[in-house]
Amino acid sequence: MEENKPLEIPELPKTEVTVNSTTTITAKPKPNGLLVAVLVVLGLLVVLGGTYAFLKTQKRIPPKDKVVVDNSVVGEDNDEKVQEGEDKKKESDKKNDVEDTGEVESKDSLAANKIFYIKDNNVFSYDIVTKETVQWTSYDRNAHNIAVVGVIGGKSLAFSKCSTVVGDYACGLFTINLDSKAIVERKKLGKQDMLLASGFGTETKFAYLFMKGENKWVLSLYDGGSEKVLEEVTVGEAYGRGGFIEDSEEIAFSPDQKYLFHISTGSPRGVIDFSIYVYNLGLGTKDIIKNATQPKWLDKDYIVYRKYDKDAKKGDGLYVYDVKKKTSEKISGLVDSSYVPNVLSGTKKIVYNVQPERQIWLVDNASGKNTKLLDSAMEPIWVNKGNIAFRSVKKCTDDCEGMYDYNILGVGVFDLETNTSVIIPGLKEVGPIVTEYK
Repeated sequence: MEENKPLEIPELPKTEVTVNSTTTITAKPKPNGLLVAVLVVLGLLVVLGGTYAFLKTQKRIPPKDKVVVDNSVVGEDNDEKVQEGEDKKKESDKKNDVEDTGEVESKDSLAANKIFYIKDNNVFSYDIVTKETVQWTSYDRNAHNIAVVGVIGGKSLAFSKCSTVVGDYACGLFTINLDSKAIVERKKLGKQDMLLASGFGTETKFAYLFMKGENKWVLSLYDGGSEKVLEEVTVGEAYGRGGFIEDSEEIAFSPDQKYLFHISTGSPRGVIDFSIYVYNLGLGTKDIIKNATQPKWLDKDYIVYRKYDKDAKKGDGLYVYDVKKKTSEKISGLVDSSYVPNVLSGTKKIVYNVQPERQIWLVDNASGKNTKLLDSAMEPIWVNKGNIAFRSVKKCTDDCEGMYDYNILGVGVFDLETNTSVIIPGLKEVGPIVTEYK
């Protein structure tokens, strides 16, 4: 791997010491000298042995942050104590993980190590550790426009779907419980409402973009049963674009759900609209990041994005926008042709593409390190803190399968520890992939 110059920007059981009862020795007149000497020596040995046992015991006391459970009592009360001790230990371990690494651990997440995707009109997942593939839905061919939206709190998965019904688009927003597999329809759109995009903060707080009838383009916020229109535009001339490397269509809540951003580079706002719209949900205000595309939340207060001047038709690398100060700053040390950043939640680690070389790089703003990871790879996304999923590609000429000068070979996983990658069997013809870090 290549590096650039630094950037600016078993539980131990309790041991108890048992003190033996004292034996009284009655002295006799004119004791034998040899016997007295033997008794004195034995006494000294007993004292030394007890002292040694005590010191050994002290060394075996677990460190202060460990939880020791007394298993000598059997019964319901003891079970509760054991569980309480285990819970405290888990909470302590989790706290230490975050403090030591700054990374969000996913030990309790049901989405840990999973890649979610759409195949044959249904939702699937692949676990990169167990190699298990799971089909989460069973829709027929009437289902269409199915999209995996994102993981919610490590416990559920959001997706959207429409159906082929005469006189009804039959679009809705759904969640899947990753434990029980139960599917709940969170929002059913009107018969003439065509769903375009969506983003979830919680199971009951989400935003969605849709065409209302033939001439209304609406961005709406649903929050616990109440609904609010964030933006509505009357459609005039035809609009739409896509398939270009600079394009982006996304709705995403900030980690604390106080903000929401939306980008649609082809919309009624503008046929070519390279702007990120940032909504302050508490104040009801909107700010615009101009000449921008491909945004991701870096944390609750910052958005990382690619800067692109549509008039000059030129990019300028990756920038970070402060939602409170409303200012942007360039991440120095990156080439101008840096695209599609993806953030490891809870850290300043960003993977991104470099075009037209089709390379994947990792920049760590905390350490100031920028490293090339892969060639012939695109669309990087974190699966966990040690693995990145990506699209493996190969340059083509006369045998190109699409509109680009490369063919997709499949979805792969890159291991940051071993610096090796593997291609996942059967995932070549799948839609956009999602993990808990999207």
